[in-house]
Amino acid sequence: MGFNDLIQNNERIMKDINFNPLDKFKDYIKTDEYFRQFIMQSIYQRIRRKGTDSKGKKLRTDKAIQSNDYSGSSRVYSPRNKKKSRYTHVDLYETGYMFNTMSIAVKKKSIITKIDLVTNKNSSVYQNFEMSYPNSQAFKDIVFSLNETEIKELNEKLLKRMVDELRKTFNYE
Repeated sequence: MGFNDLIQNNERIMKDINFNPLDKFKDYIKTDEYFRQFIMQSIYQRIRRKGTDSKGKKLRTDKAIQSNDYSGSSRVYSPRNKKKSRYTHVDLYETGYMFNTMSIAVKKKSIITKIDLVTNKNSSVYQNFEMSYPNSQAFKDIVFSLNETEIKELNEKLLKRMVDELRKTFNYE
């Protein structure tokens, strides 16, 4: 049996057991709380620890950009910056309300992070970042998405789960 025969045989088996890897990934994320929590925690930890969006850009409020300093309203988005040091990053954590509204939705072709940008003080978090992002949807899409490293980690976890499931299916344990 040649390599091509082996591939065709495996494709036939996958078709017979109705196994589509992309559908399986979506199913894991839809049904398994572990994967949804992993996605949300990855985003939350990146913002809290590094203060960056999914493209690696540092989060800076409009006021900080204009004055080239972190002061006043910038402190609201980084309570750890009690001394208003210009070197402490913005972490978007005011009261925890916004992060508590985060959830994951699986669509036909994508995985979407949902989050309420209106704080419990009835002001939008996006209003402080209008110079960096063209609109609130772009802000959500770029800040609250997985970066390449986080996607790689998620894929490794999904692949491990899939391999484990296939081993059980074919009795390779």
